[in-house]
Formats: sequence, C-alpha cells, structure tokens
Amino acid sequence: MRTPDKIRDDAIAHFCTIAIPKFNAGQKEHGGCLDERVTIRELEEEVVDLFFYLQSLKERQRHEIKRLRAEAARWKEIAQR
Repeated sequence: MRTPDKIRDDAIAHFCTIAIPKFNAGQKEHGGCLDERVTIRELEEEVVDLFFYLQSLKERQRHEIKRLRAEAARWKEIAQR
C-alpha cells in the first residue's frame, strides 16, 4: 500500500514525464507564447474533448466489468460441478 506522499510523488513524476514532451510538441505545432495566445474558447474545446474521452472510457470499463463478471460466474459454475 502506497503512502499519501508516495501517491503524490508518483503522480507528479508521471505528470512531468508526459507533460514536458506534450508541452514541447504543442509549442512546435502551434508556436507562440501560450500566455499570449491561449483563449477561453480553446480551453472550452479541450474540456469538451476531455468529457468525451471520459465517457468513452467509462463505457469501455462498463463492458469490461460485465465481461469479467460473466467470466467469474462461468468459472464459479464450473467449480461447482
């Protein structure tokens, strides 16, 4: 079991691992200083994308849980034979 400090440190380390290359790629793609070019509209669009990503992931997980429950029930039935 991880401690709260370990959870935080792992999350921050992972964030830095993915955030720095993502930011640098965005700079190459879009250019300019983010402080000068970002808009509320762009941020709204990112939030909308995130919402759809979340909904898709939830649906995929629902299907996986359903599949795993069916598999567990099948194995339980086999074990009772």
